[in-house]
Amino acid sequence: MRHAALKQQVPTLGEAPGTLLPVGEVKQDGSSITLIEYGAERLLETRFDTVEAGLAYQPSEPVLWLNVYGLRDPRFMQAIGERFHLHPLVLEDILNARQRPKIEDYGDYLFIATRVFHFPARGGRLKYDQVYLVVGRSFVLTFQERPTGLFEAVRERLRSGRGQIRHKQADYRPTP
Repeated sequence: MRHAALKQQVPTLGEAPGTLLPVGEVKQDGSSITLIEYGAERLLETRFDTVEAGLAYQPSEPVLWLNVYGLRDPRFMQAIGERFHLHPLVLEDILNARQRPKIEDYGDYLFIATRVFHFPARGGRLKYDQVYLVVGRSFVLTFQERPTGLFEAVRERLRSGRGQIRHKQADYRPTP
């Protein structure tokens, strides 16, 4: 197979490790960012329309959960990576909608790549979406190709303040 044809199938072929190029099917145009920040007493939810708005925002609560829908914008991913000090290979993996499931320990955080399977409402073939999680002591980052409702039960638990979740750090350790 010629290099040009193979490059169409594998866009990262020949690129330096950590090069941010989207790979895979486009399942949502654009990106949306939601931040839930919380502590034992308070929870705030903010939706950002632009990367710049998200970067300018200064959180006030000790634990952050940043959720991103849409995994196609390298500039956007680079900005998140810089803000949370993510390894370039983590960012490269997040932009790859064909990434194999895995868990990697980067010392200050865990990186988890997985898939969520579902049947379409009107029948048809089994489909999947890539989901990525980055879990640090004071933050959780979730990246999804499109909204699936996967984390809605956790969001509701946070909003209601039930249980221990708002009294723990992001990695569910007791707060100091």
